[in-house]
Amino acid sequence: MSGAVSVPLTFAAFFWQGTPQKWFAILAVVGLWIVIIQTINKNRRERQQMAIVYQDEIASLKKTIISLRAPSFDVEGVPMDITTGRKYSCRLRVSNNNATKQATDVRVELLALTDSLDAKHGPHFRPEFPFLLKPEGTGSDSINPGASQDYSLFSVTMMEGFHREEGKSEMIGHRNFVACFIEGKIDKATTQFTWMQHYRLKIRVTARNFPKTEKELCLTFSNEGPFCRFTVTNVAAANVIV
Repeated sequence: MSGAVSVPLTFAAFFWQGTPQKWFAILAVVGLWIVIIQTINKNRRERQQMAIVYQDEIASLKKTIISLRAPSFDVEGVPMDITTGRKYSCRLRVSNNNATKQATDVRVELLALTDSLDAKHGPHFRPEFPFLLKPEGTGSDSINPGASQDYSLFSVTMMEGFHREEGKSEMIGHRNFVACFIEGKIDKATTQFTWMQHYRLKIRVTARNFPKTEKELCLTFSNEGPFCRFTVTNVAAANVIV
């Protein structure tokens, strides 16, 4: 125990006529509090010094934690205005959310899709899931850091017609969309959509040394644009039940 404390207390025992046991008990309590306070101050200083020394490391770890929470990839549709008499390529855009790491061996798969085919014809014409999507044009299986790449979802042709509702005399126009997943094979990997209806699709993106990303999206052929527009949005953003 520090002499700066024990010596004054020893003299206090003589002057105030206290018993040595009593004063040394007080001395022990005071000394214990001094040790505790010194330890707290020492630990506080050490923590402050460590925070300064490891400030960069802490910031780097925070960025790593944030990146792990965020999905590895983002998936969105590429809007396409569609008219009759032509075939259009409907695409998805996959973005690498990692700003420093290249994604290699990227695989984009369609896991599920709703459509307007009935229960009788649907199983025969629909593609088998999971269905592997190919990069658009000359794209490769790699996506640079922070970059994006388009993948072909299907080619679509719009067909217009008219029908008369039961009990009504006027004709009502309608639009249907035939989507082909494999070029040149109309009898397989084909499905159909109806104008201004909402459909759900589920996409999975994987890459070497990247956590997989799965995302549910809402597909529709809307009344936007000159005739209609192919759009794909987040299910939450679409605010619909499909």
